Amino acid sequence: MNHAVTPNIGEISSAWEKGIEPVLFRRVYGTRWTVPVDDTNTIMFGWRHLNDFIDPWGTTDESQIGKNKIDFDGQAAQPSYEAGQRDPGDWEAWTSQRPIAIHAKENLGSTDSGVQARRLMLRQALRGERPDLFPGGKSKDGRPIRTFSGGAVLKVQKRPDPEDDWELLGEVGRRVHKAIESGDHLLGLERQAFVEKRMAEIETELGS
Repeated sequence: MNHAVTPNIGEISSAWEKGIEPVLFRRVYGTRWTVPVDDTNTIMFGWRHLNDFIDPWGTTDESQIGKNKIDFDGQAAQPSYEAGQRDPGDWEAWTSQRPIAIHAKENLGSTDSGVQARRLMLRQALRGERPDLFPGGKSKDGRPIRTFSGGAVLKVQKRPDPEDDWELLGEVGRRVHKAIESGDHLLGLERQAFVEKRMAEIETELGS
């Protein structure tokens, strides 16, 4: 689960999770701060969070972290145009939509609902319709903003009917988000333990 903090911060969960071993709650491994320069240029500042808790597999490669590079695919320009065409990633999606994207020419799919929601939130913020979308660097109670980004691998019994199983997938996602949100009053390791407990309860309630 990734978390977009309006207007320009992105918190990204693990890029290496295989879904093999159970994980109750693994935290953010990357943060991005996107700053517009003008109508057609943007600077993106990125931080890679390095610790064994978010990367127990030892896949971090610090030699690949720096200006215009990071240690996982698709986030920086390929060495050539041909390479970008053969193995496109997020970078190609960002930079191939003209200097100013024309949304009317896009063909959005069902997996682009988050893109549409994000655009709506930005429009609402710019029009002054949602002043709450500009948090000002801290929460209403003056403490740091807690983010909801993170990964969880829970054991939940598959339902035999495909439609029922699809509904179950949505239910799990909503309950996972609610579990993380319910720990918003806590910080640090106390929040981590609280959310892990709630995740374990979800596993038990839905059947493993």
